[in-house]
Amino acid sequence: MTEAPLFVRSYDLYSWLLDRFAEARSHPELGRAVLEHGRALLEAVALALARFDVAERLIAADEHATVLRAHLRLASEKGLLTDRQLLHATGELRDIGRQIGGWRKRVEAT
Repeated sequence: MTEAPLFVRSYDLYSWLLDRFAEARSHPELGRAVLEHGRALLEAVALALARFDVAERLIAADEHATVLRAHLRLASEKGLLTDRQLLHATGELRDIGRQIGGWRKRVEAT
């Protein structure tokens, strides 16, 4: 069985974030915030795919992606991410956001 591309991207991003922030010693609160919103994004996507309050879950996923983007920018400014890592993460979030946005439009049209 193949998994939805949106789930795969969200899962892979969260896994990538865990590798970088789980042991963050400098700015631990920022590391926790990044991981919290990454996890919440993945959970919202998973629940939307399982058809639990799809419209609400997609809005939540979009909100968590937006907040996560801000936290990642701050993490980069504080030296927790390199410029290249920030570009990777925000690129993934951009693609995830496009998929969420497309799905939201389809849901709202019905």
